[in-house]
Amino acid sequence: MTSNKAQSIKALVELSLSTTTNEQIKFSMGNVSISIAETVKEITGLDVENYDCVIDNFAIKHTILQHGNAAKEEKCGQVAVTLEYFEKIPMVIKSPDKITDGGTTKIG
Repeated sequence: MTSNKAQSIKALVELSLSTTTNEQIKFSMGNVSISIAETVKEITGLDVENYDCVIDNFAIKHTILQHGNAAKEEKCGQVAVTLEYFEKIPMVIKSPDKITDGGTTKIG
């Protein structure tokens, strides 16, 4: 790893779960494609053309700790997130099955 950037999602997942660093480490999955950006703009009104899709160690750790327990997620009618799901993120970003407006959260 060089300058707070992971070389792969797998490396970032492994690092996220094996260290307690307070340093943010990121992995870039590339820019949003023009066709995806156009669809997002049509549906949400947001212009995301050339946005860089990034995941960091804090997001991975949060996701596994809060959404990785199969028994807990099953009670909520959900499927627990496993480590393998993270490696599928670039494919989902490049070729989503569906794009919907998820609304806004307290952070945007």
